[in-house]
Amino acid sequence: MNDARQGVRRPSTVAVEWVYVRYRTVLALLAVVVLAAGGSAWWWLADRGGADRDAADRAIARAEELVARARERHAGTEPLARAEEHLATAREARSAGDWAGAVDEAEAAALLARELLDQEGTGETGVRVVRVEGDVRIKRAGQFLWEAATERMVLHEGDQVRTGSDGTARLLYFDGAMMTVSPGTLLEIRELFRDQGARRQRVAERLAWGRLRAATQAPPGIDSVHEVATENVRVRAGGNSEFEVGHDREAGRSEVVSLAGEVHLATGGRDVPLPENTRVALEGGKIVEQERLLAPPDLVAPPDQKAFLAPREAQVSLSWGPVTGAAFYHLVLATRPFFAQATLDLDHVARTSVELPPLAPGTYYWRVAAVDRKGNEGRWSPVRRFRVLGSEFRDPDDRTPPALEVREILVVGANAIIHGRTEPGALLWIDGERVDLEDDGSFTWVIRLRRDGENRISFLAQDAAGNETRRTGYAYVDVY
Repeated sequence: MNDARQGVRRPSTVAVEWVYVRYRTVLALLAVVVLAAGGSAWWWLADRGGADRDAADRAIARAEELVARARERHAGTEPLARAEEHLATAREARSAGDWAGAVDEAEAAALLARELLDQEGTGETGVRVVRVEGDVRIKRAGQFLWEAATERMVLHEGDQVRTGSDGTARLLYFDGAMMTVSPGTLLEIRELFRDQGARRQRVAERLAWGRLRAATQAPPGIDSVHEVATENVRVRAGGNSEFEVGHDREAGRSEVVSLAGEVHLATGGRDVPLPENTRVALEGGKIVEQERLLAPPDLVAPPDQKAFLAPREAQVSLSWGPVTGAAFYHLVLATRPFFAQATLDLDHVARTSVELPPLAPGTYYWRVAAVDRKGNEGRWSPVRRFRVLGSEFRDPDDRTPPALEVREILVVGANAIIHGRTEPGALLWIDGERVDLEDDGSFTWVIRLRRDGENRISFLAQDAAGNETRRTGYAYVDVY
């Protein structure tokens, strides 16, 4: 009896067929694979090289346009010659296939050419608006309407600056002075004068109400005077000085604080030198109060620009050293560097440390002043900043250098205003000086140029993973 009839099923089997392949076929297949891989690599490199080449071409085209415009108005000048030299080097680098070098040299040429063109708008005695926070408005001389202030705006004689209750502005003058206009202030620019032959320069302003802080500087050999007047007093500073002026129009009272350098008061027909670290109050053209300021506290912790990880490091503690003569301390915390709107304002702190409440992710600035038993507030400490990050930010696999874009270098007197952007959360140094960044990575910074002629400016950006990007910029100055 066979198995089919008895219903017995045989186990299924798998038949394996041997396939014979010639060595020539194997070698041909390997050749195809190698060619495909090589083609992909070639395509990737060619595509990347094309992108870099295009970036170099765009940078050179921008530089050529700016240099051509500058040549029409400033032919024969040394800055133009330097711009043309950088442009020629950029073209040579482009021909040699050095795309990065071509971009750097083209941008250097563009910056020098743009600087020449910008001088047409500022003039030799202009005032540049460097930074604006909150409500800041400008009224031009002879005009009736106020316009919103913007960064890079240029002011002239007769122009007025008005800040709202949340507004702060920083101004850079042709004479090298830096002015911070506090909230609730009205300032008029009365005189902007420079005589290059006699090596003399002068700035005069009137403070109608509010408060401002000024830091002046003058190159060696130049007679420089910066004056701010209220209805009670004229404050005159020369050389490298720092002072504050405040005026309460309703009370008819002015206040002057000498912080550093040569500061003089002209009031009631007298010229009074004001020692450093001294505050005076004036009414009706007379000094009614005078006192020495308490020293600024030394900030201890956290170190400047420290980053805290939330929620693991949500509790932040601020501490500073004691000040002789202090009865208590005034601490201010804000999300903007000018403290126009405070996140936390503690004006009667008895100890030298404060535990902050939980903070939302973001960037915070803080400073402290000592207060004596009469309630007189001393000098503010330098400003420090820290960041609260919402999550872990270090990626061990990150090998990409941070983006770093230098958008503009504007020369005003012996200073350069630098605008740019880098990766949010990165660290940035300009000529070795640590720079404050906005949360989106943008920055506006002012540096003093070191010498007459062309100045080379170095930029270094570093991200959280330690990757670095370096750039070089150029600025030309001839005021020394």
